[in-house]
Amino acid sequence: MQPVVRILSLQTLRVFRIAGQLIKVDNLVKGTALSDPFVHSLSHCFMGLGSLPSFIFMPLVPAIKKKVGKKNMFYIFLTVAIVGMAMLYIISKMGPVKDHITLVYIAQFIKSTGVIVATGYMWALIPEVISFAEYTSGKRIAGIVNALTGIFYKAGMALGGV
Repeated sequence: MQPVVRILSLQTLRVFRIAGQLIKVDNLVKGTALSDPFVHSLSHCFMGLGSLPSFIFMPLVPAIKKKVGKKNMFYIFLTVAIVGMAMLYIISKMGPVKDHITLVYIAQFIKSTGVIVATGYMWALIPEVISFAEYTSGKRIAGIVNALTGIFYKAGMALGGV
């Protein structure tokens, strides 16, 4: 197996194992929030905050990538996602969620910012890995890379309990 494919496979498994664990925490908070009728009425805001960062940060990705580099950008936004998930978990343990709804919305926005940018950029890197492998080996291994990415995506989600 090519070293590039091995690295991509291991990184993908690691990222999605972390993502699966983060989603478990997110579901814990959602379950707490949605059980309260007051918070249930505001849940559309919570879900909307999950997609808002894509409109704000995705156009900025090229500038951020140029400033900090590909690898650092990926790690920065994964860290942002972890911080947001930790905030959601801590807020869920602080008492009734309706008393801290503003904090929940802030934490959701932070978590979504990290998840959207990191995972979106990770999927954008796959064709780059394929091209690099073709450049170094002379063989186009698009099928193998895409298949391994899919397998490790599913394995990571399974390990994460999603």
